[in-house]
Amino acid sequence: MPEKTEQLEKLVTYLNSQKLISGALLTAEKEKPVFIKTLGKANVDTNENIHKETMFEIASLTKSFTGMAIMILQEQGKLDAQDLIHMYIPEFPYQVKGIKIHNLLTHTSGLPDYIEIFEEHWDRNRIACNKDIIEYFIENEPELIGDTDEKFEYSNTGYILLAEIIERLSGQAYGDFKDHIFDPLGMTRTRAFAQRMEEPIEGYAKGYIYFKDENRFELPDGIDQHAYVYFLDGAKGDGQVSSTVNDLYKWTESFKTNRLVKTETIKQIFQPTQLQDGRRSHYTYGFHSEMNAGYGYGWKIEKDEKLGKIITHDGYGAGYSSGIVIYPDHEITIIYMSNLDYSDGPLNKTHHEIMLEIENIMFNRPFKYPVLQNVKS
Repeated sequence: MPEKTEQLEKLVTYLNSQKLISGALLTAEKEKPVFIKTLGKANVDTNENIHKETMFEIASLTKSFTGMAIMILQEQGKLDAQDLIHMYIPEFPYQVKGIKIHNLLTHTSGLPDYIEIFEEHWDRNRIACNKDIIEYFIENEPELIGDTDEKFEYSNTGYILLAEIIERLSGQAYGDFKDHIFDPLGMTRTRAFAQRMEEPIEGYAKGYIYFKDENRFELPDGIDQHAYVYFLDGAKGDGQVSSTVNDLYKWTESFKTNRLVKTETIKQIFQPTQLQDGRRSHYTYGFHSEMNAGYGYGWKIEKDEKLGKIITHDGYGAGYSSGIVIYPDHEITIIYMSNLDYSDGPLNKTHHEIMLEIENIMFNRPFKYPVLQNVKS
């Protein structure tokens, strides 16, 4: 264990010296954190440092919480994952397609992703909320991209609808459903938060676009290619949750218990869906580069000959990158949070490369320092 800590420290020291990292990371083994590191600035203007309780936007990692909320409602007898979505949102179109809650959870509904649609058709001076997204689909009925269960096609639209179902059946706002998840786990620094619609939170990391060659940090709001951070700030269910590295560790540890749902329900969450052609894997990218993963309820699931089962998901929104990788057969967990994005697309692969090298260290394999070549700012 000390050797792993030393190797992780060497990796982080190098990354920090190259200004390739800003955020928080945690590794755990045998139900115990073995390495927690925070570095960088939560606010460049005020020179505020990142610490263990600094909150970050986790973007699509939110989907894991949305999936759990649906499963809690299932255990409460308020729905079943195999129910048609029109039982709960009867005004939504595409009834003849037989879209189930299960399809929304597993990105097999055939619904196009609203983000691409809104980037083209929405007024960028207005902040869209879930109601706006659902109304757009009702009024315009965008063309479907496939039949249910035909193929996996990552679609944030499904998780907007799941958030709507959660609100209708629970009688609570999506963010208030925290008393079923965050509160029982003691996740005191985790909440649904729309940065551009709500009052600032103390100890919150601003997400920056970093121009490396100029050593300049800029908020994404004023950069055209990242304009969605403003006009989609009100969307929830597919994103919007913010958390800390410590709270996310409490989240991953909860899967070993029955504190939120039964063991059978946990298994259902981590069971990759089966497509019409019979595949339960090899239809989406997981943590590793090969397309060998399947998708459960808000999680990607891989199977590796040496590493065993791998449960993972990442999150990205301009200025933020995050990731969780769980190796249940080895009781190892990796959590990564960053508030540093890059002006160059190739540089953003750094976050993934860092996590892969952390994996190498945690499994006692040789690691290398990420080398970024032929990148211009």
